[in-house]
Amino acid sequence: RAGRNARRSLSLTHTLIISMIVTISLLVSAALAVYVYLTWNFNYWKQRNVPGPDPRPLLGNFPSLLLRHRTAMDEMGQMYSDYRAKFNFVGVFNIRQPRIFVTSPALYRDIITKHFRSFGDNEFAEMTDVETDPLMGRNPF
Repeated sequence: RAGRNARRSLSLTHTLIISMIVTISLLVSAALAVYVYLTWNFNYWKQRNVPGPDPRPLLGNFPSLLLRHRTAMDEMGQMYSDYRAKFNFVGVFNIRQPRIFVTSPALYRDIITKHFRSFGDNEFAEMTDVETDPLMGRNPF
């Protein structure tokens, strides 16, 4: 009888250990899957040889904005100050989405005056009907 109880106890211990290993493995796999999902396109700008800061998972390049520590103008002003002397534009991430951040006034003017129609593929333009509002429907921002 004592031997049977010992075997039952050992079997229960084995079952608990295996359950813990499976649970931990599933949690680690889920965490890894979430991390890969959040960072899978973070090499987008590097593949295109576009300079820019390294993004942070879930927060992109504007963590203070998302965490409400700074305003959008403060974040953009800091990005502009950091890169304007070195590059005409940099590649940044708005959370997970790649975006171009123009730091050159001459390039900005060129985009606005000559290439305005080429930059209408953005979230704001998608929300506006071009037929109803031609100017805002083709908004490059």
